[in-house]
Parts: sequence; structure tokens; C-alpha cells
Amino acid sequence: MTPTMQSTCIERIVEYAARWRRNSRRCIVLLSAAVVLALQVVVVGPAWAQAPGSPQLADSSAPNTNTEPPNPETNTNTETNADASTLSIADSETVPASRSQAWYQGVSAERQARARELYRQAVTLHQELRFVEAIARYELALRDWEHPNIRFALARAVLKTGRALDAWQHLQQVWQWGPDALVGQNRELAHELQQTLLREHLAEVEVRCDQFGVEIELNGKPLVRGPGVGRRVVEPGEHVLSASKDGYSSLVRTILALASKRVEVEVQLSPDLIDKHPRWSPWKPWAVAGAGAVIGLVGVGLRLDGVRRVDEAVDSISAECADVCDRRSSRDYDRAKLRSDVGLGTIIAGSAVMATGLALVLLNRPRATRSEDRSRAPFEMTPIITPSVSRDGAGVSLQIRF
Repeated sequence: MTPTMQSTCIERIVEYAARWRRNSRRCIVLLSAAVVLALQVVVVGPAWAQAPGSPQLADSSAPNTNTEPPNPETNTNTETNADASTLSIADSETVPASRSQAWYQGVSAERQARARELYRQAVTLHQELRFVEAIARYELALRDWEHPNIRFALARAVLKTGRALDAWQHLQQVWQWGPDALVGQNRELAHELQQTLLREHLAEVEVRCDQFGVEIELNGKPLVRGPGVGRRVVEPGEHVLSASKDGYSSLVRTILALASKRVEVEVQLSPDLIDKHPRWSPWKPWAVAGAGAVIGLVGVGLRLDGVRRVDEAVDSISAECADVCDRRSSRDYDRAKLRSDVGLGTIIAGSAVMATGLALVLLNRPRATRSEDRSRAPFEMTPIITPSVSRDGAGVSLQIRF
């Protein structure tokens, strides 16, 4: 018998004796059995230790470098009582070779060994209920080797931290390898876990659309393109559903998903009607432009008449006074000059009015406007009255949802 085996036997005897020290009768029986076991080890120890398939004891006082790390394909069966109902990292059955080739392909032996070591560390942390650290180890192992059993173990650890939707998504990645990705007990546990998530933690949204080419999104992520049915598992709460298609009114709606419930929504978009109509009645801009033209013509007439009269007044003054009289002192000249200036101002005003009218004609061209989006849900306010009763009293809560 090797020193390592002797040391392990002694430690086991001390541990069992301490556990049952309150019951003397059991202690006596245990010590007797331990002595018999020790004698058997001394007599047949070497042959037993070398027997094929037999477990080997390791020295707990020093690390054992010859022990193989846990293999994701085999069951460690080292669950703790605190987590025995939720921790079964792998299954004792071997994954069929036809399926194992898929996740073995392209993964070197070095990466597999590194993933196994990280997986072994994660299993230990998982059993010690140190879920956050275990999750980090699982994720590192998956970077080296995308193995369905490691992914399944990660899903169960993630669920322990309250991230139900993340756990569901990890399970979906497991089944991407096919229905035989997990076998035996692990397969049963995975299906049971999925049912538990849908029954207690998550909700399901189902959207149906019979129109061709409608793009439907849920929370900003593509869900389905019509015609078809899209389903997605979501966390309980409010979610934004949007649908769009060229030539149709867009749809944006808020839906409320409750845990363990399925929300069914049917999307039907209405045609996006385009109305073409001017801003004003067509005659109004033209009337303004015409009025400006009339005013301008009146101004031209006044200007021409004023210029003619100014010339006549100048000629009259020149004939009577030669160069001695000042033409600006003549009353006829002043009236003619005023008439000419008024005509010029009228021309400017008429031109401005006519330009304004022409601008209004351009602005009054028919424009395309979108009709009201009739596919949107009408605005509603729904009061919800919830009575509550406790040992200390009773009350009523009022909630308004819109």
C-alpha cells in the first residue's frame, strides 16, 4: 500500500469518526469496519489499485497532477445537497459519434484540454454555489470549445442568477446542434428546464401577418417578414411591436406580456393614401398677381403722363422767361413732377404685388400629403382596480393604463 493511500484511509477514518462521534454504538461499528477495510487494503492493495476500471484514491494533502479533468461528455455525479435538484453538469451516457463530430470539428486537442480544465473549475464553483465565478469559467471554456454540455451547464448557472431570458437563449444554442445534442438525463433536464422557464419566468409573443412584404420588429429586432408567423420568448413586461411596408401606414404598438402567458397579435396595415391638393383655392394667387399687374399698368400710365407734362411745363417756362426764370418755381411743373413720381411709385408697388401673386401661384401647386394612419390603435385609458387584503387591513389600488 502506497503512503498516499494510507494517508487517505486515515483521513477518511478520522472524518467518519468525527461525524458520528455522538453515537458511540455507530462509532464502534464504523471503527471496526475501518480496521477491516485497512487490513484488506494492506493485503490486496497493489492488485486492487491496478485493477482496470477501479477508482484510485488520491492524497488530499497534495495536488494530484495525474487526475484527468472532468470531461463534458461524462457525468461527474458530484452534486451537493444544496443544489442537487439543479446541478447535473453532464450525462453518464456518451454522446453518439455521429453528433460528436459536429462540435469536435475544427477544435484542436489543445483547445479541448483547456476547455475541459476550465469546465472542471466551473463545475467546482457551481457546486459551491459561486454562480458568478462559475459563469465566467463556463464562458471561457466555450470560447475554446463550443460543446452542448458546457452550454447547458452555463444555462443552469445563469438561471441561478435570475437571468431567465439568458438561460433560455443558451438552451436554444444547445439545440442548434440537433435533438441529440444532449442525451439521457441531461436531455430530460433540459426539456424540463425549458418548460419551467415558460411556465414560471417568461412570456411568449406570437405575431401573425398575412400581407406580403411587411417587415415586423419586436423591440427593434427583426421578428418576421409577412406573410408568416413570428414567435419569440421575452421577459414579462411591455414590449414595442413595429411593422412597416412601402406604400402602407406604419404601425407602432406597445404590448404587455405576462409571465407564463402567450400574447397573440395580428398585424394588418392599411394602404398609405396620398392626397394631392393645393394650399388655397387656385384663383386666389392668380387674383393677387392680376391685381399687381393692374396696379403696375396704372403706374405706367401715370408715369408717362407725368413725364409728358413735365416736358410741357419746361417748354412753357422756357418760352416765357428764357433763362431768367427758375423752372422749379412754376406750379405746373410741380404738379407734373408729382404726377410722374406717383406713377413711378405705383409701378414699383404693382410689380411687388404681381411678384407676390406669382410666388403664391408656385406655392399653391398640388402637394402630396399622407392620410391619417388608421392602423394605429386608438388612444384608450383603462382603469384597473385591484383590492388587497392582509392581516393588518385592507386596501384598494387604482392603476390607469394608456
